[in-house]
Amino acid sequence: MATPLCIAHRGASGTRPENTRAAFRRAVEVGADMIEADVRLTADDQPLTIHDATLDRTTNGTGRGRDHDLADLRQLDAGSWFAPECVNERLPALEELVEIAIGRAALLLELKDDGVEAATVAAIRRHGDPRSCICSFDDHRLELVRELEAGLPTALIVGIDPLSEHEIERLVARSVG
Repeated sequence: MATPLCIAHRGASGTRPENTRAAFRRAVEVGADMIEADVRLTADDQPLTIHDATLDRTTNGTGRGRDHDLADLRQLDAGSWFAPECVNERLPALEELVEIAIGRAALLLELKDDGVEAATVAAIRRHGDPRSCICSFDDHRLELVRELEAGLPTALIVGIDPLSEHEIERLVARSVG
C-alpha cells in the first residue's frame, strides 16, 4: 500500500496566511511532502503566488492583481487579515516559493491565469523535484504545459459538479494526451 502524500494546501494555510512565504516555510518545517500554490501573472508578466484574481480578500489592496506590477504587489500586507502577528507578510513571487521548497518539498502548482504556463514550467525545471506537478481546472493550459515540457507531470482538477461517464473519459483522454 502506498504511503499518502502530505500536501500543504496554499502552504500551511491553516496556521499562516495562504500563499505567503510564512505559509510555505511552515509547510517545510512540518515536513509536508508537497506544497500546493496558486500561480497568477502580474501586469509585468511575473508569476505570483495568490489564489484569488482580486486582492481584496487576502491583502490590504483592492482590485485585480493582474492590473498591478510585481513591485507594487510586493508592498501589500498579505497577513493582517489572518492574524495580528502576521502583519506585513508579503505576497511572494513564484521564484521565492521555489527557493523555499528546493530540496525540501515537491511543488504542486495550480495555473490560475492564461499565459502563466511558461514561467511555471521554468520554475518546476529549476526546482528539479521529479514529484513536482502542474495542475489546472483548464485542460487547455495543461496542453500548453505538455507542449513546453512533455515529461512534466500534470493534473486536471475536476470540479464537484457531477460529470457523465463520457465527460470523464474525454477529460482523462485529454489529460494523458
